[in-house]
Amino acid sequence: ELDKLGFERPEMIAEMADRWALGGIAATRDQRARRKFKALTPIILQKLSSSSEPDEAALQFDRFMSGLPTGVQLFSLFEANPQLLDLLVEICAVAPKLAGHLARNSAVLDAVLDADFFAPMPVSAEMTADLCLAINDDGDDFEAALNTARRWAKEMKFRLGVQVLRGVADGCEAGRGFSAIAEACLIALKPVVEADFARRHGPPPGRGAAVIAMGKLGSREMTASSDLDLIVIYDAAGETESTGVKPLTMQVYFARLTQKLVSALTAPTSEGMLYEVDMRLRPSGGQGPVAIGLAGFQNYQMNEAWTWEHMALTRARVIAGEETLATELTDTIASVLAAPRDAEKTRADVAEMRGRLEAAHGAARDRLWALKQARGGLMDVEFAAQCGLLSKSVTGARSPETSLPLLVEKGAISADDASALIAAYSLQSHLQHVERIAHAGAFQADEAGEGLKAALARIGEANDFDELDVKLGNLRTVAADVVDRVLGEA
Repeated sequence: ELDKLGFERPEMIAEMADRWALGGIAATRDQRARRKFKALTPIILQKLSSSSEPDEAALQFDRFMSGLPTGVQLFSLFEANPQLLDLLVEICAVAPKLAGHLARNSAVLDAVLDADFFAPMPVSAEMTADLCLAINDDGDDFEAALNTARRWAKEMKFRLGVQVLRGVADGCEAGRGFSAIAEACLIALKPVVEADFARRHGPPPGRGAAVIAMGKLGSREMTASSDLDLIVIYDAAGETESTGVKPLTMQVYFARLTQKLVSALTAPTSEGMLYEVDMRLRPSGGQGPVAIGLAGFQNYQMNEAWTWEHMALTRARVIAGEETLATELTDTIASVLAAPRDAEKTRADVAEMRGRLEAAHGAARDRLWALKQARGGLMDVEFAAQCGLLSKSVTGARSPETSLPLLVEKGAISADDASALIAAYSLQSHLQHVERIAHAGAFQADEAGEGLKAALARIGEANDFDELDVKLGNLRTVAADVVDRVLGEA
């Protein structure tokens, strides 16, 4: 009967179904689980057969099933809520990466039953308040707070990921949402880390430490797999040593505090890991101290930083820290970006950096689905926009989609050129969101499933994947020509 359902390899599907039903995987080794699953099997096969590519969906469902540690609770949930099975099959058909995540974190499926699951994601302040409240319930239990943050983040990321796949959230909403989740985790965990650190080394001296978000977190464009680009700045207000049981000098104190904060975000617990953290955008890069004093940061940015560091600063945003310190840092960043600079030298520096990256990425520059590195891709558009922001001393604009209209007003770029760059950037950032949610590793169009291709075409407002290919190629060719004219030769 499996061939009548539309499966091209019914023997393979039959073998899978037998393995599920006979306890060949951890989820069905329990007798009660097998009994529940047996009743669900015909429904599951029917739903899999209705997907755009039944065999592929079945393979992903098998990977999901094989990754489950237990099955009774989940199968009971499917019995009571058949719509969850519909969603799971859709995810298996479209997003193998998300299906794998679900196998390891099946508890997040409970979130689908919430009436607000498909409602617009809460704004950043609401997310932060929600997570802080949940963490406060953990009292002084440091490990419990870390696990609470991880569970909360997994549920919120899953909710937003499904909204992106369903077309409920567009690329801009996805970027803001993933960034708000990360920001909430950082803001909520920072005081927990500081309190735990203070038990041995005393409270943060002076105005303490502030966190500057760089990269995609700074510009609120994070994807499902983005890491956190951070800089930590402290102001000890003249203090030389902390006051705890084991006092530390200021540089050592804030370096260790920063390392503890990074560990809170990156360390795997029983609930997994939150984020990778990258601090190489700090002054002196990976060789310098992990936390920088306020005066040193101000002097470096005003007098020593390279053009590429000021390019990165166009996306900078202070997201955590004592209020007056955060305000002073925000003013410092604005002053650096507003400072007059030689427009031609800036253009030449940016063009040279583009040339170096072009040499480093080689063949990827000509690969259609290398959305970030390709000519006319995301990075090219970012370079053109950042060059304009620095040349015209524009502050407060962090992403190309917000900065390019301002550059038109400043006369740095024509309206037509800005529109071409925005169109290419918008399409590629939307597609990148789907890729990062659905697909692990570098996306290869010839290896992608039909379900994922259909989702990408829908997000890209094309009738099918072939049409999307043409649309992407055309928009990017125009964008590359604009960037060539804006930046010129190195």
